[in-house]
Amino acid sequence: MDRADSEWVCRCLGLLVAVTLLPGVARAQAPTWVDDGHASRGPTSVEADTPIDNSWRWSRLLVEELAVLGVPAIYYFATTDLQREDFELEWDWPSWRTKLTSFDAVSLDTGSWTSNTFRHPLHGALAYQIARANGFGPVASTVADAAVTVTWEYLVEFQEQISLNDLVTNTAAGFLIGEPMFQLGFLIEDDGDDPVVRAVGATTSPVQWLHVGTGIRSWRQRGDAWRRLELVVAGGGAARDDGVRREGRIGVEVERIRAPHHTTPGRGTARIRAAGWSSAAASIRFGAAGLTNTRFDTLTSYGGWLTRSIAADGRGTDGSIQLAGGFHYDTRRLDGSEWDRQALFHLVGPRFTAGRWDGPGRYLALELAGYYDVGAVQALVFGPVSPFAPLPQRAVLPTRGYYYASGGSVTARLRAAMPPWTLDLDGSAGKLWSIDGHDRVELDGEPGDPSDVSDERALGRVTLGRTLAGTPQVRLTLAVEGALRRGTWQHLDRRDHDLGLEVGLAIER
Repeated sequence: MDRADSEWVCRCLGLLVAVTLLPGVARAQAPTWVDDGHASRGPTSVEADTPIDNSWRWSRLLVEELAVLGVPAIYYFATTDLQREDFELEWDWPSWRTKLTSFDAVSLDTGSWTSNTFRHPLHGALAYQIARANGFGPVASTVADAAVTVTWEYLVEFQEQISLNDLVTNTAAGFLIGEPMFQLGFLIEDDGDDPVVRAVGATTSPVQWLHVGTGIRSWRQRGDAWRRLELVVAGGGAARDDGVRREGRIGVEVERIRAPHHTTPGRGTARIRAAGWSSAAASIRFGAAGLTNTRFDTLTSYGGWLTRSIAADGRGTDGSIQLAGGFHYDTRRLDGSEWDRQALFHLVGPRFTAGRWDGPGRYLALELAGYYDVGAVQALVFGPVSPFAPLPQRAVLPTRGYYYASGGSVTARLRAAMPPWTLDLDGSAGKLWSIDGHDRVELDGEPGDPSDVSDERALGRVTLGRTLAGTPQVRLTLAVEGALRRGTWQHLDRRDHDLGLEVGLAIER
């Protein structure tokens, strides 16, 4: 690996180290609020005097991490016929010397989309949540996650090159997926009598759910937590070049804010601590041909500040400035058998919120954010059939049709409520460039080695809702959604778009 390659790897790993250490920054005492004596509008989280048990946390941590590592390892060694195509090294000194003393055995692998964008992030999030559920903080949990990842790459996959994308993906997935899901796991105890809320909490943080179910409490939350949970069932159609596609959609969106006195009357400024603002949203679309769209998004804060000035009658303003990150996964069936796919880690970026309240349930709220991204994206420019030979497996783009990329994105959301009406405008846009020069077999731009591939995406959605009479938690919604896509490489420039309309029901819990 040449100097430029080494510098790129060091920058990437250095950024990851910096990002994972950010949650430990600024642990100073938050400023005191001037309150009007009103209680929080949101449910109260675990009480401060809840007994905790940390006597066996190291033992539990080791056993549970070994389980998360061992189960896929058993599958891996039981399916060597499937893994053999990646075997390039041996359990011998020359191989270990290469792995331990140089970057010559480090590359971007040629794994499948499902493996690199689903299984690896899931594995990283679980390894991270195990440490969190056993009472460890975000930094220590990230270290535990990284240790599991390194063990897998060096010991389980000892016959393969070290996968740089797996090291980044598993480690980043810890805080950016595992942490917001861990925070949402406290819904198990926030609303213990609501089976839907408990089910969402158990799904987002299964290790925490198992611990609570067996009487283990290794983590204690202090203070109040505001939350919002919304379920959506909808149907409609999407217009594309091949006609109108009828689709149904099921979705869930959860937000949990653990900041002092969020949305309550009073005034002041307070610190938003690590993961103090967390959310997740997931949805699937399906039609006559089966699944047509899967989307999953997370958001969590590294830290920030929240300010408010809200009178006793519920009128006033609030706002925040945060350093935040998250994960964005979106697969969309295009014409025929072609899919557009993105799996992006929003590693870090500024996020701003501003709200104006005109009494209970009447508000205007704006959110703006910008992120530095790394991840994987389908190369739209080449269409469903790659012009490059898939074998031998030199690089992921010719073999699988997607590539590893870095770039940036911006997101914006405007929400308004004027009972019985609600309005939600949601948009995002981003651009990605291929990460070149780190392929499994690097051809340095020779024929058959595409470089400088780029993709652009823009998504927008407008949702108008009206609360049904007598059911304040149920809204009838009408939504319009559109997407613009563009892929380029050298002189090629391909574009795609779709436009959809749907009617549905949104239910708040």
